[in-house]
Amino acid sequence: MMNRPWSEIRQSYERHSDASMAHDMLQLIKAIEASRYACGLFAWKSMHTLCITQTPEVEYPYFGPILRVSADSPGELTFRYFDGSQREERWHRTVSVDDAFARLETFIAERRWFMPNSR
Repeated sequence: MMNRPWSEIRQSYERHSDASMAHDMLQLIKAIEASRYACGLFAWKSMHTLCITQTPEVEYPYFGPILRVSADSPGELTFRYFDGSQREERWHRTVSVDDAFARLETFIAERRWFMPNSR
């Protein structure tokens, strides 16, 4: 399985937090880990890219819907969404690190990726 617990992903970025881009990713990962989304979004790292799905059991190769988040330039994160039925990029957004969690929440709402527990 490719998915890792959010704590493990955070620790992986913490080991490289001296690099500004790893630090930028770490800010988003900590926000996800502390949010209600941590139990309904699943992720792994591919090199320096964070790969997020709504599928708990993902095996390589994965061709389902995926949100890839990367720190392509200091202070900014780029979100790229790929639909599983088509391998090309469906859309992308680049936002400041400070706006990244809000952008993620907008993405989740638009795609209806997260349904809160009805408890």
